[in-house]
Amino acid sequence: MTEFFQKSRELFPDTVVTVTSTLESGNHAIAEWTLTATEILHYGGSVNFRKPFSLTGISVVEIEEARIIRWSDYYDLATSRRMALGAFFEEWIEL
Repeated sequence: MTEFFQKSRELFPDTVVTVTSTLESGNHAIAEWTLTATEILHYGGSVNFRKPFSLTGISVVEIEEARIIRWSDYYDLATSRRMALGAFFEEWIEL
């Protein structure tokens, strides 16, 4: 997920990730988050439009002996594909 957030900041410098809720259960921690940013759309010449968007997701972490042993991230694939960010992570998608 670090790579995902780094790429989002590279493509959309105003990216903000906000954790909206967390849950701990046994050796698992879950965080629900929202990524917000502005996509700049270029329409010929010098015409640019700023289009704000948001993407929601969750991260699930399994911890053993104070170390993360498994980390899974889930986010809104349909929304991410509508912007440039999704194209960089297509190889991660399992159909």
